Amino acid sequence: MLTSLCRYDAIVFDFDGTLIDSAPIKTEAFGKLYESYGEKIVHEVIAWHKQHEGISRFVKFRYWHENLLNKPYTEEVGLALSRNFSRLVMDEIVKAPYVAGAGYFLEKYYQKLPLFIASGTPIIELNEIIDRRNMQPYFKGVYGSPTSKENILKKILIDNKWSPKRILMVGDAISDWEGAVAVGADFFGIQVNESGSLPKGCVSSKNLENLDYYL
Repeated sequence: MLTSLCRYDAIVFDFDGTLIDSAPIKTEAFGKLYESYGEKIVHEVIAWHKQHEGISRFVKFRYWHENLLNKPYTEEVGLALSRNFSRLVMDEIVKAPYVAGAGYFLEKYYQKLPLFIASGTPIIELNEIIDRRNMQPYFKGVYGSPTSKENILKKILIDNKWSPKRILMVGDAISDWEGAVAVGADFFGIQVNESGSLPKGCVSSKNLENLDYYL
């Protein structure tokens, strides 16, 4: 096992925008959901989504409904929006390419180091995507919403009796960084440009091609 030679016992990956180049697919789909409310609302939906990537879509739906549309939000409303959203994105995400370096990294390390997924995507949908992409063998565990990134990381740490500093969280959103900070894990960010949402000073790269060197 690599763990004896590596400073980490496991790596936990976000999914969209970190392993799979699917972030633009989801951004476009959120906009389409609100097209009937006009261009201004679509612009505000997309802007807020980009500032809060990585959190549950249901949190976003509630915020947009109550704060942009001034409409009451119910569980039924959220489920209907989620079904429409899934219909818009599912097949496209299954076909989406890996983020540069991700496929190589998974193939090289999945038998040497425990790998996990911590995603804001609903867990049933996430499992379907991973099954359809034949990615199951790569991961020791796959976790999605409604569990938060912080609580997913806590569960992984408790279940495996690992020290937080021996876990690396890899993600492209502020919620990924916040989850890592909350439990005391290290963080490696994916940030395409300097104007991204990740805090200044955190270790980051445009893709996963350099993750090897961080281990």
